[in-house]
Amino acid sequence: MTKIKWTWTLVILVTVALSATAIRHTMAQAQQDHSQHQMAAQTSAATKDSGPPPIADGDTNPGAIPDLVAYEFLLNSIAEGPALSEPERLRAKMLAEEMSSVRIGLAKEKVALVKETANKFKDDIKSFDAESKGLKDRNWPKPDQSIFGQLNALQQQKEASLRKAFNSLLGQLSDEDKEKLNKRLLEIKRSVKVYQDIPLEKFQKK
Repeated sequence: MTKIKWTWTLVILVTVALSATAIRHTMAQAQQDHSQHQMAAQTSAATKDSGPPPIADGDTNPGAIPDLVAYEFLLNSIAEGPALSEPERLRAKMLAEEMSSVRIGLAKEKVALVKETANKFKDDIKSFDAESKGLKDRNWPKPDQSIFGQLNALQQQKEASLRKAFNSLLGQLSDEDKEKLNKRLLEIKRSVKVYQDIPLEKFQKK
C-alpha cells in the first residue's frame, strides 16, 4: 500500500501567477521574496532531476490532475488572514488580482466572491489541519496503522469541506464566469507533478 504525494512546483508562484501585470505592482519587499522563491524553485528542480520521474505531469497532461488539487491550491493561494507575513499578504493580493487580468477576465466582483470563499475555507479547515499536525508530531517517525486511519479520516473531512466550498462558489457564477475560472485552474494543473511516495509500511511500527 502506498500513498501518492501531490507536488505543485513553485513555478506557479514565480512565472504563471506573477505575470508582468502583477510584477508592476510589486514592492521591494515582495521582489526580495520573489527572488527567494526562484532560488527555491531551482533547487527543487535540480533535486527532481536526480529522482524518479513523475507518474503524472500536469504540464503535458493536465487532465491527469484531480480538480480538488487545483481547487485547494487556488483557494490557499489567495486566502488572507492575520497570520500572513507582508510578502505573503501581498502575494495573495496579486494572485487574486490576476484573475481580473485580461488573460483570465473575471469581473472584480466575481474575484471578490472567490476571495470570500477562500477565506471561509481557510477558517473551516483550521481544526482539521491542527488535529492532523498534532497527530503527526506526537507519533512520528513510527506511527501505527490507527494513526494513518485517523489522518485519512481528517483528510476526507477536509476534502468534503473543499468540495462544499467550491460547489457553493460555482453556484454563484455564470457559465461564462466558470469558463474564465477554469482558465486559472488549468494553469494550476499545468504546474502540478505527481510522484510515487514511500510505502506506508516503512513508517509503521513493527
